[in-house]
Amino acid sequence: MITGLVPGGSAVTLAGDFTNPNTSPVKVAAVTVAFRATNPITLADGTTPATGCTTDDYTLGGTSTIGPELAPNATGGSWTGLTIAMNNLGTNQDGCKNAVVHLTYSSS
Repeated sequence: MITGLVPGGSAVTLAGDFTNPNTSPVKVAAVTVAFRATNPITLADGTTPATGCTTDDYTLGGTSTIGPELAPNATGGSWTGLTIAMNNLGTNQDGCKNAVVHLTYSSS
């Protein structure tokens, strides 16, 4: 869970761990982040769109270059370096209070 996002505040670092469910090793070069395509900002139920809060209220950034090779059927390694920040748009952003921002992570 990401906490501490306020308009114009500092970016919050995103991080995670890797799991390789495959039967062969997997090399992870980088991790990227994007907003979920459908209903990226919702109320706590995860499906109802948050009124008055959009992806324009947030900025995703950073770089996460990794490079580990994960053994088959293993958990190990971690990534960090991506960020999320809440933009100060100079307008009423009360629609973002208690909203849930849904992110999608990809690896290459």
